Amino acid sequence: MVYSVEDPRIAVVDEDGNVTGLSEGTTTLTATILPSGSSVTITVKVGSNVEDCPKDDSCPMSAFTDLNMNAWYHDGIHWALTEGAMAGTSATTFSPTTTATRAMLVTILWSLEGAPEPESSETTFTDLKANGWYRKAVLWASQEELTAGTSATTFSPNQKLTREQLAVFLRRYAEYKGADVSASADLSGFTDKGSISGYAQRAVKWAVAVGIIGGTSQTTLSPKASASRAQIATMLWRLCTNVISQIE
Repeated sequence: MVYSVEDPRIAVVDEDGNVTGLSEGTTTLTATILPSGSSVTITVKVGSNVEDCPKDDSCPMSAFTDLNMNAWYHDGIHWALTEGAMAGTSATTFSPTTTATRAMLVTILWSLEGAPEPESSETTFTDLKANGWYRKAVLWASQEELTAGTSATTFSPNQKLTREQLAVFLRRYAEYKGADVSASADLSGFTDKGSISGYAQRAVKWAVAVGIIGGTSQTTLSPKASASRAQIATMLWRLCTNVISQIE
C-alpha cells in the first residue's frame, strides 16, 4: 500500500498511513494498492481545536486589538474566525461588545452554509434595501423557514437582536441541519422566565437544555437583552460543536 496527499502543506502521511496535520485546510489522501494500482481517495480536513489554542500570535484573534485571548469569549470567537462565520468590523477590530442586528445574525448563518443563492429574489418583506449587503441572506433564511420576519411584510434588518430572538434563530437553524430539537429545560429557577415572549418559549427552553444559552446570572436569563457579537460567536460555537456535529 502506498499513501500520498494532494497538498503536503495541509497534512503529510507516512508509509503506514498515519496522517499528521500541519495547518488548517482540506486536502485529499490517496491509498494505492500495489501491484494492482487500484486506489481509494478520501478527504482530509485539518481543523483547529480552539480549546487547545496556545493563545499566542498563532491564534486568529491576535489580529484584533480589541480582543482579549484570555476572556470568556475566546473559544467562540476563535471558532467563528476559523470557520469564516464572522469577520472583524475592521482590519484590526472585532467589536465583541457591539450589539448585533437581526441582519448580522442571518448573514452569519448564511455564511456558514456557504452563502447559497436564494431560490427566488421575490419576498414579502418591504423593508429590505434592493442592494443591501444582507438581502440575499434574508431571502435565503426566509425561504428555508429560518425566519418569518417581525411581521408578514417586515424583517427589521437593523433591529437589535435579543437573546430570545437568537435562541429562536439557532433552534430553527439546528432543525434545518437535521438536529433533534425536542429537549426542553425547566426554567423555574430563573426569576425573569415570565418575560420570555410566547413565540420564544420553546426555543429558549431548548437552548438552555442543550447548553447553548446560559443565564446572565444564576437567576436571570435576560431574554429581552441585546445579544453582542461575542455572545453570538460563543452560542454558535456551542451549537455547531455540541449539537450539529453530533448529527449522524
